[in-house]
Amino acid sequence: AGTYTITASAPGHTNAATSYTVNSVAAASTLTVSPANGTYGGTANLTATLTQTSGGAGVSGKSVSFTLNSSTFTATTDSSGVATVLVNLAGINAGTYNPPTNGVSASFAGDSGFQASSGSNSLTVNQKAASVTPNAASKTYGDADPTFSGSLSGFLTGDNVTASYSRTAGETVAGSPYTISATLSPAGVLGNYAITYNTAAFTINPKTASVTPDAASKTYGDADPTFTGTLTGFLTADGVTATYARTAGETVGGSPYTISATLSPTGVLGNYSIT
Repeated sequence: AGTYTITASAPGHTNAATSYTVNSVAAASTLTVSPANGTYGGTANLTATLTQTSGGAGVSGKSVSFTLNSSTFTATTDSSGVATVLVNLAGINAGTYNPPTNGVSASFAGDSGFQASSGSNSLTVNQKAASVTPNAASKTYGDADPTFSGSLSGFLTGDNVTASYSRTAGETVAGSPYTISATLSPAGVLGNYAITYNTAAFTINPKTASVTPDAASKTYGDADPTFTGTLTGFLTADGVTATYARTAGETVGGSPYTISATLSPTGVLGNYSIT
């Protein structure tokens, strides 16, 4: 590029001169944007490659502007024509975003050597791994359930994810362990996570109870008295009753005889550790 003078001469003629200007023409460029991906709440590399359209050689030392989610970032191309910038994905929900509405766009403004160019590609934000793990719990038969608890892992603090814990229905020893599970909220952010829902065991332990017959006696030859005793530890709602009887025998020498109890209804007795 520049201005040059041409002089023409011939014998017997006056020399003639004229000037002309040669302008340089900027070479066409191509900007190729790579697909970007990252994890929700994390980071992603935005990458674009600037090349000469003719021949495909990388163009180094040029400023490339990236646009993502209305924010702009800049990077300079390296010796291979590659520009890369690390960006934060905060505020971008999990999903795939495609041009022209969304995704990653990049542009090279052009200069005296290369024409402007631009490009775009998709952004994929992957779900973040997270988990909820209830704590195992137990109670004694007949007691109220304790307050269930657990732990959350992997959730972003700003999403304010909380868990409500509950268990499967049932109030018998034989039916346990029951399953403790969790329900998470707010629902609006949960789609950003690949959540492992763990469970835990809830055990109902037998309640301590006892039956104690009262001592009794009679005179040889008389009929047995009505045997009685005391029940302790049984729930009123279970309606446990005792029938008392003694070992056989009717002689003074064979006594004392043993008085024992038979309890009912049998369907509830498995909930007790009975003495």
